[in-house]
Order: sequence, then C-alpha cells, then structure tokens
Amino acid sequence: MFESQRQEDNSDTAKNHRHTCNSLKSTEEEFEKIYESFKSKENTNSVQVKNSISAGWNHSYHKDRLAKYRDRYFKDVQGLIDVLDGDHYEVFYNDFEPIDDDLESQIKGFEQIKFPEGRDKNQRDILKKIDQLKRRQRAYQLYTNANL
Repeated sequence: MFESQRQEDNSDTAKNHRHTCNSLKSTEEEFEKIYESFKSKENTNSVQVKNSISAGWNHSYHKDRLAKYRDRYFKDVQGLIDVLDGDHYEVFYNDFEPIDDDLESQIKGFEQIKFPEGRDKNQRDILKKIDQLKRRQRAYQLYTNANL
C-alpha cells in the first residue's frame, strides 16, 4: 500500500507519514533502537523527521511498552542536557514525554530536572509542562468530586 502511495506522492509529507507508520508497527527491538537513536548526537535526522518518528513511537498504541520508558525518560532528559543540541534536545523532551495518566509521577519527574545557567528556554518549557500537568490533575479532581 505504501509503495503505491509513494509512487503517487513522493513529498516530504508522505515520507514523514511513512516514518510515523514504521514507528507504530515497530518490534520491541526496533522500539528500543528508536529510543536510543534519539539520545545520540550521531542521529542526523532532521527535527521534522524526528517528530514524525516519535509520533509513532510515543503513541497510545504502545502504552504497555511506554510504561517501561518513564523512569528512563526522566533520567535521560537530565543526562542529555549537554549531549544534544537545542532543537534536537527539545524534540527528545517534548516528543518522548510520558503520555499516561500518572500525572503525579510525571510532575515529580519534571520537577527533578535541573538546567544549567543559560538554558532558560528549556527551563520554561519544563515549567509549562508541569503547569499543564497540574491543571489536568485539578480538572480530574474536580470531575471526580463532581461525580461523587
């Protein structure tokens, strides 16, 4: 199916959709390789290609697999500060963040991330994530209390 579509549409958009689908159908081994490749400075994919790959990787279809990566993610976000350059670091912390509903754990994980001086944009991004998670948490609490 993709081959016939590729012949009709060889655009970057079509290629990016292919990256997303490949990530969605990845095996356990491929899944791990994708994660590790995003941590490497040797990964020469563009930010757009990385966004497409991670869209398939960090999808609710993989919710059981993703649970195994939560703790690693928070350790890696901290450890990659000085490894990955600007936009590629942002792709990692934005596109691989946990997508489950354990908001308290995510808030604690993000609160542990400490940036060196000069990384104000990254710090602001993480603070926004914390704020969004706390807002979701409050909304869930209000909904739960309203339905008691």
